[in-house]
Amino acid sequence: MVAVARASFPTAASLAEDGVRIELVTAGLAATRVDVTAPPTLAPVVRAALHWRIEAMRAQVRAALGLGGVATRTPVAVPDLRLPMAPAVRWRGLAEAYGRTFWQERTAQRPEGGWCSSCGEAHATRGETGDCALCNAARVAALRAEGLLPAATPVAVPPVVHVVPWQQAAAGMAAVEAPPARLPWTCGVCGFENRGRRRDVEGCGACTVREDATMDMSRLGGSNRDAL
Repeated sequence: MVAVARASFPTAASLAEDGVRIELVTAGLAATRVDVTAPPTLAPVVRAALHWRIEAMRAQVRAALGLGGVATRTPVAVPDLRLPMAPAVRWRGLAEAYGRTFWQERTAQRPEGGWCSSCGEAHATRGETGDCALCNAARVAALRAEGLLPAATPVAVPPVVHVVPWQQAAAGMAAVEAPPARLPWTCGVCGFENRGRRRDVEGCGACTVREDATMDMSRLGGSNRDAL
């Protein structure tokens, strides 16, 4: 079957554009959980998109278990799906085998990115490979419905944060007076007007830097203060 998006149901890409978020929360096998966030108007649409995938995957699991085997094959939404293939990549170079060196040509090809390998529909992220979020969520639901996955770990509700203490703290911070504005001062050495913090030294910052850039060379036979 060629990969063709179903017209009756939206794809994972279109649902993501409409604000639907599907996340697999996994912390060990028993904690596998699917969190779905969707606008209320799209909830029936998401359920319908998941329903046909779940039923198709459950049928595959039941068929494998009904033959007395083990459902080891990963269930997919569309069995025998064929995705469009990306252009083949060829390599030709020297290879060595049994002590001989010879020229060899190798060819590799993979499915084109951007399509789900389970249902054939478009991914939410362009160029992504593997299964889409809808098929991943449906697979968890199908395996759990057939008893192959334990119940999901319940969601831990975070504690409620009261707003009143935060409002009181904000009010106390607002009551603190702002520091007084710094008054401008004039350097007694160069006469430059400064607006920064005044240090306990003679001169402003520029004068201090200029002072540090000189060296006392009186003991070396030079003048008392020679600039470097």
